[in-house]
Amino acid sequence: MTGERVTPGPEPARADGEPREPGRPEARPLPVRRPAPAGSPSARPAPAAGPAARPAIQRPPPRWVQHPLPASLPRPLTRPPGPGSAGSPGSASSAGSPGAAAPVFPPAGGGVATVAAPPQSPPRPGQQAPPRESAPRPERSGPAGQAPGPGTPAVTPRPAAPGPGASSPSALPPRPVRARRRLRLPVLALAAVILAAAIVIAARLSAGPAPAPPGAAAVSAAGRVRTQAAAWVAAQVSRGAVVACDPAMCAALSAAGFPGADLQMLATGAADPLGADVVVATAAVRGQFGARLAGVYAPTVLARFGAGADGIAVRVVAPGGAAAYRAQLASDQRARRQVAAQILANPALRLSAAARAQVRAGRVDSRLLVALPAMAHVHPLRVLSFGDSGPGADPAVPLRSAELASSPAPAGLSPAAYLAWLRSYFSGQRPPYNARTSAHGSVVTVVVSSPSPLGLLGS
Repeated sequence: MTGERVTPGPEPARADGEPREPGRPEARPLPVRRPAPAGSPSARPAPAAGPAARPAIQRPPPRWVQHPLPASLPRPLTRPPGPGSAGSPGSASSAGSPGAAAPVFPPAGGGVATVAAPPQSPPRPGQQAPPRESAPRPERSGPAGQAPGPGTPAVTPRPAAPGPGASSPSALPPRPVRARRRLRLPVLALAAVILAAAIVIAARLSAGPAPAPPGAAAVSAAGRVRTQAAAWVAAQVSRGAVVACDPAMCAALSAAGFPGADLQMLATGAADPLGADVVVATAAVRGQFGARLAGVYAPTVLARFGAGADGIAVRVVAPGGAAAYRAQLASDQRARRQVAAQILANPALRLSAAARAQVRAGRVDSRLLVALPAMAHVHPLRVLSFGDSGPGADPAVPLRSAELASSPAPAGLSPAAYLAWLRSYFSGQRPPYNARTSAHGSVVTVVVSSPSPLGLLGS
């Protein structure tokens, strides 16, 4: 290079301060470019200054760096002899033959040695190309077979490729194993649920209806009896009469339509049912009052429902005691017998033989004995029978219903008009003479409320 002189520089020192590895070639120093002295023949003359000269561009002097080169190149490594390689029987001696050993060259910078692949002959038409084999990488060692140093990376041989007859795993399409497992789990769970449901249904069908728990039949029977008693009280007991009952019976009466204001609930610690007109004697009420209920507070039964421990009796409350009530009832029956002769002698009031016997015995309610002669004074009246003293009532309880014939109609009235007059007569009366009426063909049934008032005929 013109104008500069290259002199060897000092040997660069290692950064870690460790000695050079044995067997590694010594690095040559890099040449250093130095400027030539002034007046030297090789120095370039400075350009002449002039008005048209351009200013020179100041550029830093280039530095030429020369990498260290090894003193001598090592001999190329060869692949160990194998079947079909050089040195084996029947192998070709030429380098271009398939069995010749491939040279191995170490890299210039000191890396992992690579093996050059031997040349392969092109496959014939219709023949599958054999898979490419990769030779195992030898470990790098120091001079004279010395083991690699701590800084030298170990080289591990690559796994051998499968033979020509074996199929490469990468060439086959991936199997959807996970997708099949994901689909298999929900299907198995659904099948298990369906199987369990089928087993349960089959067991229930084979076993038949489940047996009722113990006591369920008794509870059901008690409920039916309570419902019957509540329906009778709601239909027969007079509005305005106070009814005493236990909490369960009071709830049944309210459900049947009896006014809640006329109900007197008997608490557990109640001393007596006095203050009420009627008491519904259930098992709870009987257990609460014992023998005093029938012997002191309510001696007369208006109606009975059921039997045994579940039986219910509707009783009349005697404010003055049982003896006083029985005396009043007997006095009222004597008064009904006394008026029987007058009723039977009325030509406008025609009674059947059964009805005449009931009137003569004094068993008909006093309200009917008063209302029927008054009706016969307006239009002729025919009485078929008396009844409705309540299921299971005591014999001393008066009969509160009458069956009247609506045909033949009296002169001047049609059958329909005569029927309407019979029903409207009782519905327009004031208590205690008002009554409920119902028509069944040509028969009109009249029912007065319970309990029957005592002493109406004597007054």
